[in-house]
Amino acid sequence: MTQLHESSRYRPTTRSMRFTLSSAFIILLVALFLLKFSPLGTSDRSDKYAQDLFNRFLGDYIYPDTAQNQSLVLLLTDQSLAKYQQGRWPADYTFHGRVLNNLLKHQPRSVFIDFYWMNTSKPGADYLVRVLKRYKRSAVPVYVAVTSTADFRALWPELSDLVIPVSATIDLDASDFVARSYLPYDSARDLPTAAFKLAIDQGVQLSDLKTLPNMQIFWGTRPNAFNESWMESPSDTERSTSSVLTQGFSGLNQNLPYSSALFVRDLLNLVPSKKNSPLGDENQALMEARELIQGKTIFYGGSVSGVQDIVFTPLRDVLPGVFYHAMAFDNLTTWGQGYKADQPHARSWLPTIPLWLLDSVALLFVILPVCLYEFRGMGRPFVTRVDAKLALSPEQQQQFVARFARSAQIVARLSVMLCHLTLRTFCAALPIILLSSWILFCAWVGFDVFNLAAASWVGYAGVITLGFMLDKTKWLQSCTTLWLDTQPSTSQERPHEPKFEEPTPHVQFNREENN
Repeated sequence: MTQLHESSRYRPTTRSMRFTLSSAFIILLVALFLLKFSPLGTSDRSDKYAQDLFNRFLGDYIYPDTAQNQSLVLLLTDQSLAKYQQGRWPADYTFHGRVLNNLLKHQPRSVFIDFYWMNTSKPGADYLVRVLKRYKRSAVPVYVAVTSTADFRALWPELSDLVIPVSATIDLDASDFVARSYLPYDSARDLPTAAFKLAIDQGVQLSDLKTLPNMQIFWGTRPNAFNESWMESPSDTERSTSSVLTQGFSGLNQNLPYSSALFVRDLLNLVPSKKNSPLGDENQALMEARELIQGKTIFYGGSVSGVQDIVFTPLRDVLPGVFYHAMAFDNLTTWGQGYKADQPHARSWLPTIPLWLLDSVALLFVILPVCLYEFRGMGRPFVTRVDAKLALSPEQQQQFVARFARSAQIVARLSVMLCHLTLRTFCAALPIILLSSWILFCAWVGFDVFNLAAASWVGYAGVITLGFMLDKTKWLQSCTTLWLDTQPSTSQERPHEPKFEEPTPHVQFNREENN
């Protein structure tokens, strides 16, 4: 019998290769369109949700706590207002001056005030101005949140050379109101944002703020030893990893914040943590406050009833808005120019590459193997040959079983079936393993080298599903065939080339037949 050369059935031709490449090109265009524009919003939502999961479950391994002790949130609460302001809000400027004056005694590095001072009557302004002059003499810069530079100078001309106006805009996601993004520069107010201005003034090397991409805040997940020493979590809302992955984020968390926090009431009424100290209670309290505040960047904000200054974090925590600025500053102090963003901004030794080009390179190495496997049948011949060699004829099965005793027949049959199943499963899973490894590698390169938020891998994985879906619906074959038919044919092409036929699963390769 004539020997069967199976490899000749898969010899590439010009038209088949053009068909495969054209199919890959069409999928790539569709994928880039969906990733860029997300017509139904599904791509944006899946990417953001993946980013949140990455932040929550890998935060301990990805984000270091090296800058956790470089900043401190000073929080004004209802208890302080009830004690010192009889519950009135907004607080008069004498109260703010008192808080800042007590803070200056412990030598902070800088202070950001996350309150809009917009009371035109300005009660207690004289005392506040005197305190801010002490800050200037002590070379401690003070940053104040303003709506616009012009309005602030018109209302507070006496503070023009005492404070630095910055923007405190919170960039909430319109789809789910989660505080992920942070602006380097507020174009609407023509002001730098608080975290970026503080970081630059403290020596973090950043380029022009107007050209930098928006930061995607990576919220810290490591425990804060100082907060744990005196705070109690309102409720135990921790959920297992499996429940979050299967059911999603439902409900809100009230965990201890990552950034160190001190209440205004404790600053104004220092109480030592150690009683009966040899230094005396007052000196012990002052020493502890000095260790906590000295040399740190202070974020002075509020958590006041009736004031809607809260943020919803990717970890599903609800926090006062001042923690949003503190976490962004922590990101800049930790990563510097390499903070994670919504657009690629590579390291200094790498050129800036647009996101669409990175996506194209990453997706091409996903789409092309899928198209080769689906339309050229690459990988199928090998699996078929495995089936053919392992599929024994009835005579061969009888000879194989006859070599063993009757008690070993079941074991022998199960051994053959298990070997067949294992090898076939490995052959089928190998392409998926390779593609998944490539997707994870691209996600790592985007995160670590080009400083992209860890969300793109979901879009890449979706392209594989898209490719198989287009193939099963025959839409892609129709579009590709129509495209090729409009192109001029060459002499090397065969216009009526037969379609690929998958080999019969149980072809016998017997030596007697080949001979």
